[in-house]
Amino acid sequence: MKKLNAVTLAGFALCGVLLGMKALDLAEAGITLLLMVWGGYAYGAAAARAPLVLYAVLGTAAGLGLTLYELHRENQQYKRRAKRQVIDRTHAHAEEPEYRRGA
Repeated sequence: MKKLNAVTLAGFALCGVLLGMKALDLAEAGITLLLMVWGGYAYGAAAARAPLVLYAVLGTAAGLGLTLYELHRENQQYKRRAKRQVIDRTHAHAEEPEYRRGA
């Protein structure tokens, strides 16, 4: 039974990879079409530039995602620290210094 589960999992992983590749191919075709329609490029030039545009968009999205993830993690750390923090307020009611007491 465990072997069947491993084979099934591998099959699903393969399907996910293939679907991801198909999605990237469709995105590249869409970028090519947009470069031809709005950019005024010929088909060959648009097809040559589409992967670069796609990689730039994916790289920017990945960088933004990592930045937001790290900001969220840092925010969670500050929230956890604030919940554990004990405020020492003894300094707020300080006694008179010795030189002012009038000895």
